Amino acid sequence: MKKYNVIFLVQNDVTWNCFSSIYRECLNSEEFNPIVMSLPIWLDTSDTGAPDPLKKVEMYDKNQNLVLDNEHIDYIKLKDISEQDRVSYMKSFDPAIVFIATKDDGFFRPAFSEDIQSLSTKFRFVYIPYYGATQVDAPIHSNAPAHIYSWKIIADSPVYVRYLLEDNIPASKIINFGHPKIEEIYAIRTLQGKWPINNSEGKLKIIWAPHWSLPEYAHWPNGSPNLLKFGTFLQTYKGFLNYARNNPNVQIALRPHPMLQLWLKYHRVHYIFREFLEQWNALPNTACILNGLYNELFAASDILVTDGISFLIEYPIATNKPVIFIDSGCHGRFNEIGLMGEKYAHITTSFDQVEELLDNPLLLEHRDASAIVDFLIPNYGNTARKIIESLYASLIYEI
Repeated sequence: MKKYNVIFLVQNDVTWNCFSSIYRECLNSEEFNPIVMSLPIWLDTSDTGAPDPLKKVEMYDKNQNLVLDNEHIDYIKLKDISEQDRVSYMKSFDPAIVFIATKDDGFFRPAFSEDIQSLSTKFRFVYIPYYGATQVDAPIHSNAPAHIYSWKIIADSPVYVRYLLEDNIPASKIINFGHPKIEEIYAIRTLQGKWPINNSEGKLKIIWAPHWSLPEYAHWPNGSPNLLKFGTFLQTYKGFLNYARNNPNVQIALRPHPMLQLWLKYHRVHYIFREFLEQWNALPNTACILNGLYNELFAASDILVTDGISFLIEYPIATNKPVIFIDSGCHGRFNEIGLMGEKYAHITTSFDQVEELLDNPLLLEHRDASAIVDFLIPNYGNTARKIIESLYASLIYEI
């Protein structure tokens, strides 16, 4: 049996949950030899003003490398290879497949001076969406460069398959055995967890996870519309800050979406987050976790408060613990999967309603996440193996 080299291109710290089970399966397989490479990501991380797209400031490199180090993964830092030599360096490994987790060109152009379309003529891309489950009806899920130019796409569910087919993505490109990240998330139930705030015994441990897509700003700087509009940070941050101050027996770990700060910078209001964070970090019963995997955080917590998308599904799968969802009132329409998360959660539209639920835990009756688990993990314990077998069979047929 011929053994093929495959490359996992890790774009940031949270990408690894998408890749880890497939990496392990490859590592122990007769089909594939896995090679991990960390992709240099360049974004302006200055504290003031909007990001300058021409200014290259490394943002994620330290965090993604820390995750890989903690997992004891052997990997290659592409930042150590000159930009003009990176493509030829990757080709020197003769990879049959390159796994990617981003749908857009923004992570590739700065690193390679090429876009996904150009790179797809040199590599067989297998696209695994970093966000896991697709929960919102939006064209971003099926018409981006990675959908069009990847060799194969890993689908999370029949819902995602429907989107791809409706956008004329060939059925032959789609692999639908479930998303490996979702199965990794489910395994969090076996963890004891590690909470980031000391003296937590007997205290309510809350994760607050605000989304980036603030509806106050309807467009990206390039004019593209904000199709999601889930974020409520600007309406709720003062409420969370006052609640933490007034309730010392409650502990709140802030886990903002990685894009929240960037979105605020795009619109020149990052000073709001910066000033808030100074006050937040000064409290003894709060923490802010801006990067890294969130497996241990989920496992150690008691409840999630979010206005976002991914955690609305992932937290029930990971913990079967209560979720409070803050509805912006204008967000993108949920599909069948998003509606499952909404049904599981306790819905609020203001911080006052959030506070009422936190102050009266009996209102947070137990809800069962088994329907979500069954729908999104149809091949539990075997997702990665089925994906590997499908990819190998396709290679044997095509090469």
